[in-house]
Amino acid sequence: MSGPSTEEGIINFIENIFQSLNITFERYKLFISDSKKWIVDLFFSLEGVNYFIEIKLGKYVHPNYVEELILLKELFGKEGDVFYLIMSGNSRFYYRGRDLFEKSGWRLIKLDDTTENILTISYDEIGNIINNYRIYSEVYPKTINLEESYIDEKNFYMKLQESIGFDDTIRITEKLKYVPRISREILDLIPGLKNIDYKDILNEFYKEYEKITSYDDENKLIIKFLKNLWSGKYGKEDSSKSFELYEKFEPILKYIEGYRDHFVHQFQVYLIGAIIIDKHYADFNSIYRNYFQNMKYNSLDFSWLLCSTFHDFCYPIQLYDQFNSKFFNEFLNINKKIIEINYEKILLEKNNLKYIDQIISLYDSINNSESNWIYDQKTKINDYVRDLFINNLIKGNHAILSSLTLIEKILEEKQLQEHYSEYKIGRLSTDVIPASLAISLHDKNIFSMLPEKITLKKNLLSFLLIFCDTAQECGRLDTEEHVEIYKFEIYDHIIDIGLIYDDEKYFNYKNEEIKSVFKHIKSNNFIFKLTIKYGNTTIIKQSNEK
Repeated sequence: MSGPSTEEGIINFIENIFQSLNITFERYKLFISDSKKWIVDLFFSLEGVNYFIEIKLGKYVHPNYVEELILLKELFGKEGDVFYLIMSGNSRFYYRGRDLFEKSGWRLIKLDDTTENILTISYDEIGNIINNYRIYSEVYPKTINLEESYIDEKNFYMKLQESIGFDDTIRITEKLKYVPRISREILDLIPGLKNIDYKDILNEFYKEYEKITSYDDENKLIIKFLKNLWSGKYGKEDSSKSFELYEKFEPILKYIEGYRDHFVHQFQVYLIGAIIIDKHYADFNSIYRNYFQNMKYNSLDFSWLLCSTFHDFCYPIQLYDQFNSKFFNEFLNINKKIIEINYEKILLEKNNLKYIDQIISLYDSINNSESNWIYDQKTKINDYVRDLFINNLIKGNHAILSSLTLIEKILEEKQLQEHYSEYKIGRLSTDVIPASLAISLHDKNIFSMLPEKITLKKNLLSFLLIFCDTAQECGRLDTEEHVEIYKFEIYDHIIDIGLIYDDEKYFNYKNEEIKSVFKHIKSNNFIFKLTIKYGNTTIIKQSNEK
């Protein structure tokens, strides 16, 4: 038997049933306290007991929503009142939302015969009547779909909004409700940061992110804090403007089938690594200082910021041919390449060949356990690695292009021109070139071809970037999400991240990826674990395996 598929439909359905029982409902009843206004979806009283019913349809129930339910119960409920949340059976609590709900005092009704036992379903007067009806919907409560069939509902909300004079309770939108792309498991670890230089900035980000209600606002907030991180403490104001450019261009790439987000992805990679570094701050800084006798600053903090937030900056260029082909094919029905990038010319532009040699020089110095590397010194170059870099650059490899672009943008900063000599032996040597090396090595076409594994001890930044880049999957598809982080734990010398998939295809892709990645990294005295789950299948890989 099929049931209604929208919030309005459910309300009509329940009201019809209870009218036959001589129980009168009030729709969208307004409650007002000194600090809050609440329009409850359904309200009725029976034998002196008040019943409050909220309807939540859609794939996820976010912890923020559950926290709001807890607050509403505290403000408007009294002893003996009953609070129900009605969910569709295919809905899931998002991360810690499940634990919060279990302690909230609200009762749950799932309108589905699903076998997924998220919580004990309340079989009472209401539950017995409607629990057998299957509900599927992507419409969220207090979110109005502006399709033709909802015009009356839209007008109702707009009139109600005008009459009560506030707009923070009701949101009218043409899209489904915004679901944050940054994983809750990551966000909840930010307030615990204690050591890393930019912990205060990240805590401000955490507070502001909780208020975000749209994807546009999310992008703007990330750009704001990226610029703050790059320019505020480290003075790279000109370079930080690059993120605005990237965010503007990325939507074009989404016309390529299967394209995944790289803008928010880079920021999430940065957050994951910042949290890991903070937890093992002394150990990792000790490892990093072994590379440079001349290090004067907390270079690891800045270098991680640079490499993580910039590692995919030139990914759009790598996809240029794909987009170009799609564009000319769909507009002009031309299937052959019309315009090609001359990557060999890029190699010879400015100082790119020199930058490649300097990056490889640092790579050799680190792998030979030397500790006095300085930019622009005379050094022997590993010809094999040099050919590997150049050949990949000529193919348009985004990692090599991004690493060179980072150096160029930093050196173009106006404030560096007067202090270049000092900067060259300082942060350029200990922060910028190491970041560029990590960016160069993070791509599988590079690290899988190196003569030795990437180790935490010798290539700390490269190791962290490869691991965090592999672990960050959530929020990268504009289409339906198929993966969540279900754990992010750091204890003793163990870093443990777990991903859970609801689609076998994506699970299998990830399984092949992590098998390839973990062949080429090693973490010595630390254990970096990545667990992926699908159904009853669990696969665990860790970086200290032989």
